[in-house]
Amino acid sequence: MEAKKLGWLCSSLIFFLLAVLYPASTLAQRNEVFVLVSNHFPYYWNSYVGVERGFFADENLDVKIVAMGSAELSLKGIIGGSGQVALTNPIGAILARRQGAPVTIVGSIIHKPLYELIAAPRFRSIKDLKGETLAVQSMFSAEGVLLRTLLQRHGLSYPRDFTVFQVAGGTRGRLAAVTSGRLAAALLVIPTNVIALEQGLISLGTTVDIWPSFEFVNIVADQRWLSQKPQATIGFLTAMLRANRWLYDPRNKREAAEILTKYTKLSAKHAELSYDAYLAKYKAISPDATNQTEGFQQMEKVMMELGQLDGVYPMEEFVDKQPLERALERVKGK
Repeated sequence: MEAKKLGWLCSSLIFFLLAVLYPASTLAQRNEVFVLVSNHFPYYWNSYVGVERGFFADENLDVKIVAMGSAELSLKGIIGGSGQVALTNPIGAILARRQGAPVTIVGSIIHKPLYELIAAPRFRSIKDLKGETLAVQSMFSAEGVLLRTLLQRHGLSYPRDFTVFQVAGGTRGRLAAVTSGRLAAALLVIPTNVIALEQGLISLGTTVDIWPSFEFVNIVADQRWLSQKPQATIGFLTAMLRANRWLYDPRNKREAAEILTKYTKLSAKHAELSYDAYLAKYKAISPDATNQTEGFQQMEKVMMELGQLDGVYPMEEFVDKQPLERALERVKGK
């Protein structure tokens, strides 16, 4: 009898300790979410913060961020079932959606394109790039689309006046291609543009001056996952909103820079410079993750200029607002 009583007490003590040390949310199997990105950039800062600060874990989500190498591969990944969420440009998502792919936009991350056109020192203007070959990640990435549009507005039409060469490795790969002299110019994102200028390359202009509002990086979800696990989608967006709120608190600047360095391998100097640009100066990360109508229309107009879209469509045709609305309500109470 005493042995049974002792066993019961031991079992009770074990369950009590487990409840204290490991809350129910961690004992239960977390929902595994694969988040697909092109390469590791400051664009995805809030997702890094969500992992490192435990905001995803608070929503019972086990988030794994996977660098796919390009925006197209990120999108193809969720279409093919390799991931549930892609943090990618909405241009690809719109084109895929119009072709019947099971993807939908559920929120915004970057609503200002912080690119600078960086060129070899021998060039003095965009018109000087006529007849040259430029570096792009892809012609159908947001960066490739903006590059073509930028040059087109200066009288240079692709492929009549310039050619492009696809370069792997994201913005760093394009920097290496221009620095080596293999290619003439490329759009480089902050802070890679600063690194380029430090190395003696020159600036021919910035995209934010032309498009101060432009839906650039969105949260694109697999519609099948959204239908099967709506609460996981809402939880994911809730964690992203909490990460945004944490990032915009200047008291967190140093830790935010450390988190960015961990994922992107930027120096501490360039990580802090990124904080100043993305969060303090331009406020490029959408605080409430809401897709802006003006920025969405600007993006559609660029697609029309390049013949990718035959008109400006209502944002609601491509964006499901309900999960974010639910997440915004939840964040109010946190």
